[in-house]
Amino acid sequence: MTEAYVGQAEQETVVSARGLIDQWPEYVDMDDEEIIEMLCEDEVCEFDMVQIQAK
Repeated sequence: MTEAYVGQAEQETVVSARGLIDQWPEYVDMDDEEIIEMLCEDEVCEFDMVQIQAK
């Protein structure tokens, strides 16, 4: 099953995907900005974010 989380900005996308992201205990206490930084640095392996593109 593939799920897509969409937002008009990086923050909005991560907020909509928190249910998926928070399945891993190491991310539960992280704020959205920390998650975005990790995604931009390709440090996340447990879930795939194919692209976050803010316009």
